[in-house]
Amino acid sequence: MADLDTLPLPVWRDELEHEYAELGARLEHLVPCLEWPFHLPWIEAINRLKKQRGAVIMAHSYQPPEIFHGVADVTGDSLALAQSAADCDANLIVLCGVHFT
Repeated sequence: MADLDTLPLPVWRDELEHEYAELGARLEHLVPCLEWPFHLPWIEAINRLKKQRGAVIMAHSYQPPEIFHGVADVTGDSLALAQSAADCDANLIVLCGVHFT
């Protein structure tokens, strides 16, 4: 487990809106404009941590757009994610799944 001091923390930078402008344009009808700036530091921190740990993020189709489009490397339904995980050679797999009751 990494020391908490080495974990990338979500920090706002003015450049984030420019760096993630293409993603923001794709999500403008899915994420309210007032929420989008809040998500950017988290998306960046998760993407940095993902690289740091050699992780792959798999997200179910029912995940919110900022997860599904912003940080996921593999997306799909439960079966597609299970099949992808079986073939994945990452150091770490993070599954953003769903719970049905």
